[in-house]
Amino acid sequence: DNGGLRESFRAFQTYVKTYGEPLRLPYVSQYTPQQLYFLSYASMWCNNIRPEELRKQIEMSSTTPYKYRVNIALSNFQSFSDVFKCGPHSPMNMTDKCVFGDKIYIKPNICTTPECESAGKALQDNINEFADPCDDFYRYACGGWEVRHEMPADKNWLTAYHILDDKLQLIIRELLSQNRSTKTRNARGMTPLIEALKSVGGWPIMGQSGGYNDSEFDWKDAFVKHVIKSESSPVFALSVLADANDTLVNRFYFSRSTFGLSRSQLLNRDDYPDIFRAYNKFILQSAILLGAKNNRQIHRDIDSMIDFEIKLAQLSLPPEDSEDPNVWYNRISFEEFNQLTHNRVDWLNITNSLMTELNETIRMKSDDLVIIQDINYFINVTQLLTTTPKRVIANYFGWDFARSMGSHTDKRFRDIAFQFIRVISEVERDVELWQSCIRSVSESLPYAVSRLYVGKHFTPNDKQMAQNLIHDIKLAYNELIVENQWLDVKTKAKSIIKLNAITDNVGYPDWILNNTDLDNYYELVANDTDRGKRRLRFHIQLHHKRPAALNYGAIGRIIGHEYTHGFDTRGSEFDSKGNFRNWFTEEAKKTFDEKSNCFVKQYSSEYVSETDMNLNGRNTLGENIADNGGLRESFRAFQTKARKVCMQFCIGEPQRLPYVSQYTPQQLYFLSYASVWCNIIRPNKLGRQIEFFSHSPNKYRVNVPLSNFQPFSDAFQCGPHSPMSRKDKCIVW
Repeated sequence: DNGGLRESFRAFQTYVKTYGEPLRLPYVSQYTPQQLYFLSYASMWCNNIRPEELRKQIEMSSTTPYKYRVNIALSNFQSFSDVFKCGPHSPMNMTDKCVFGDKIYIKPNICTTPECESAGKALQDNINEFADPCDDFYRYACGGWEVRHEMPADKNWLTAYHILDDKLQLIIRELLSQNRSTKTRNARGMTPLIEALKSVGGWPIMGQSGGYNDSEFDWKDAFVKHVIKSESSPVFALSVLADANDTLVNRFYFSRSTFGLSRSQLLNRDDYPDIFRAYNKFILQSAILLGAKNNRQIHRDIDSMIDFEIKLAQLSLPPEDSEDPNVWYNRISFEEFNQLTHNRVDWLNITNSLMTELNETIRMKSDDLVIIQDINYFINVTQLLTTTPKRVIANYFGWDFARSMGSHTDKRFRDIAFQFIRVISEVERDVELWQSCIRSVSESLPYAVSRLYVGKHFTPNDKQMAQNLIHDIKLAYNELIVENQWLDVKTKAKSIIKLNAITDNVGYPDWILNNTDLDNYYELVANDTDRGKRRLRFHIQLHHKRPAALNYGAIGRIIGHEYTHGFDTRGSEFDSKGNFRNWFTEEAKKTFDEKSNCFVKQYSSEYVSETDMNLNGRNTLGENIADNGGLRESFRAFQTKARKVCMQFCIGEPQRLPYVSQYTPQQLYFLSYASVWCNIIRPNKLGRQIEFFSHSPNKYRVNVPLSNFQPFSDAFQCGPHSPMSRKDKCIVW
């Protein structure tokens, strides 16, 4: 009995590896094929027997009564315990198993590399065994992580990514070996900022030291100087990007700039009294530090500035409306742009003045095309600028400049800024200066810093592994598109063409390893304007000695997530060449919108008790589609990888991990998937995430996609009525 069970199950597993996962059965579709095997095994022994006949069997028959031919054989078989998740102390999972011909019994294949030891221990520490994985998988997979981590004083949100990023910052610090002395910076004090403010038109609030002349001030000239000489762009923002409707051509994009407070805060002043007091104090102390006097005039100026910023916010659109292509893509000529704003502003002159200041020989013409994002904002704000006193505009421009550049002065300004930051973010300590410097250098010179990093920390093997991973995910996505039931033939074909047109840039471009090429790059000041083709970048450590479940669960889902962005609500508006063009048939687009709306309703129904808020399913729609699609693609790729590897190299299932060897490879995949989202977060930060962010909070990036995914429910045996196995699942890709 025991041997026959093992032999037949081995044969069944070989069949699965060879031909793929069998179909499920109606009426009992909640059971996996492996569970159906054991149910079928037991069903042949179902019987009814009178007591006297049972007694005869026990005394005289050479076979054991049927009940025990089922239970004892199965309790000796580890694969049964794994499939039905029988704990080590359950009657159906004997501690001392009897096996005749032990070569037939396949013990779990446990990875023993140092990387596996480390990964297994980390997962064990992350898990909260008191939680129910079918009730709240995030709590189950990350509860231990949350207990083990304390919120750093300089953060209001700590994630596994933040910890990796902090380690990366330390590595870059060592690579740069920069001089961390603050003597020169402190010796210069505010002088560089004061002189810079004078060069862009001055800041009236500073009084005589501000360099402001009311009769000479023109906000259009000041805007050009601000864009050229600082990191600020007051009221309006200007950038050069590929035309969304013709990606071979670069064009100027005009949009609104960012505000000192969030749009929601500016529009609901009475709801944020503490934040407005802190903002007022931030402006006041900054101005005084730069030479202003604390008198009635300065308070009038600050009040006028904030009122002006509130008016700008009132004329802007909420984030969720920015997804509408009629808002973010309006291509017109400079002449039409001028006419649209009733010739209150000569946008062509502003643009060419910028080119002149940059010593560029290119000049735009009136019939050249420009792209406007949120046309109504420009129409209404240019009207506002004509009716607003010059001093108010100049003060707002000056504050925008000081706010963006003040951190480059000495410690006094950073301390003032931090007092404001701690009110809006709840952090208790400012980040160290060296961290700000490292981040600034990394953002300004990404390829140069990457050259230093990859020379010591990113091997060709790492890059090849990432390339293999990407290949597998793309192949899995291709299969999902082919199998898709709601796409018509025409749209399906175009989807596959677009998927295969995506450029996969892994780790780093090879040319940065050549110092001459790297120098030439920065001499040319090249711009990366590849819009519509998603570029994949990773700064996560890859471990080729770890089981595939971990890499596909943690990193593979990132790759899948980014691929899916090419087909989400925004990405689906771009064709295979990256141009803004509809490529869906009318029927396919209608179905896509219906399926997308399922996600809107689903996420919006999620209540967050810590903030007494519901998620914003509309604002996070694109990211939610990408989260769900990335999960499906990476799991499909993992399953394919596991079958291939085991058919070539291993007997039985893929490798398990030490410390957590009770988990199957499929369960390890989902634990790894969840582990990258483990986090702790302060309540105010969580509230702002829900209100403003395009991503859902981490807990819901775990639980909602998994509850939409039947293989997860199968792996953890979540019944049809459990929270982690939704009856009405949302699926797009």
